[in-house]
Amino acid sequence: MQQQHQQHASSLSQDTSTLPIGCPTSDHSTLSLSDQTTSTSSFSGLGSSSTHSTISQTIQSRSIFDNLDVYAFDVREYGLPFENDTFEFVMQRLSTPAYSSNQWKCVVGELVRVTRPGGYLQFIEIDYNSQNLGPAGQAWQDKLCEVMAKTRKLDPHMASHVDEVLEEYGLVNVEKKKISMPLGPWGLDIGVLWQQNLESFIEASAPALGMALGISAAECKVLWQGYKDELNFVKAFTNVYAVTGQKPHLVV
Repeated sequence: MQQQHQQHASSLSQDTSTLPIGCPTSDHSTLSLSDQTTSTSSFSGLGSSSTHSTISQTIQSRSIFDNLDVYAFDVREYGLPFENDTFEFVMQRLSTPAYSSNQWKCVVGELVRVTRPGGYLQFIEIDYNSQNLGPAGQAWQDKLCEVMAKTRKLDPHMASHVDEVLEEYGLVNVEKKKISMPLGPWGLDIGVLWQQNLESFIEASAPALGMALGISAAECKVLWQGYKDELNFVKAFTNVYAVTGQKPHLVV
């Protein structure tokens, strides 16, 4: 993913206006884009947070560098606080759990709106349907996806068809790349790191996940332990999708 990101970053020309959405302000890739090597370009980082939505409608949250402004904004409720055709490059990542199926279409419409004709959009998202799990892991995943789809109207597999939404909005040169990330010790360093990422997510989200499943946070962690134990004996993997599309040039 980092390599994919850097390939797009290296292709950005000077005086380029870029909007990363869902990219933490401390994220190295976001900060590196706005360093002195691209000092004539401008960047507006946006965190899709409902926590600060009441104040961030009109107030800019923070200026990190002269060419990097950061906002906390609930795009689901307010849309994007930018004019039409503002950015040459708009990117969003890891937002599948943040939007319902209907909200996804509205959000993509906003991203297309603020992208200049000829500009590009990029999405990096995880398909939350991991493959080759053990029985306990599969049961846990199926139940979680079912509950989240019913209670929050989420599409756990949105990553696999973001490209279709882009095409619905008339984007051209749409490309989708699937990267299968090993999950567990069989994947060596990458697999262990990916498992650790998932463990951190479960640890932080156990109260919310437990509530969604109708169980306690402690019970949620017990179910996760069964999932985790099976990773020592299966070759599980998770698919990550990188999707890009171009907003058509204006026809004169």
